[in-house]
Amino acid sequence: VHADRLHLMTNGIDFERFQHQPKNQKGALTIGSIGALRPEKNYHRLLQAFSDGNFGKNAQLKIVGDGPERRQLEKVATLINDNAMNILPGATAMPEASYRDFDIFALSSDTEQAPLTVLEAMASGLPIVATDVGDISEMVSNENRAFITPLGNDRAYIEALSHLVQNPEARAVIGAANRAKSKAQFQSSMMVEAHRHLYLKILGNVTA
Repeated sequence: VHADRLHLMTNGIDFERFQHQPKNQKGALTIGSIGALRPEKNYHRLLQAFSDGNFGKNAQLKIVGDGPERRQLEKVATLINDNAMNILPGATAMPEASYRDFDIFALSSDTEQAPLTVLEAMASGLPIVATDVGDISEMVSNENRAFITPLGNDRAYIEALSHLVQNPEARAVIGAANRAKSKAQFQSSMMVEAHRHLYLKILGNVTA
């Protein structure tokens, strides 16, 4: 395939949908994730990281979503919290409300491409801790890149979470940088315009 025939089309989201007032920092600090509870998402890694991380009594974990792994994850979650629903509340039709309650967005997948949840978390002004799979390290801001950890290095993953739990200033700076990059590069209107431009270019070549 000739290089000039390849076109990169980035995903886009409704940026305005994920704009909200900053969270009241007096409440519990929430490490959150949103996604289908499937094996490749490896939420067992996130649960284990939260259990091993010793982030303090003020930290809580919330994984929003549903799927075939739910029962197995609930068994692990009950070792952290007697009421697994506190960690695994189920699916939501309003993800923007969940992001509003998060302080850190965490993704623990074994495989990804360009996850929309990362873009939504960025638009919500959140710092992100994730495994370095797919395009995630290229999607996040430069300030966030150090918190995208090598797949399989679970100690580095825990340390990345711990650093952000303990540093509200870092969370604010990284979250702001992620929001700015989301606004500049990943809005749905930009995605639509990129496709429109390519289609018109192809039609022009065909009719020329």
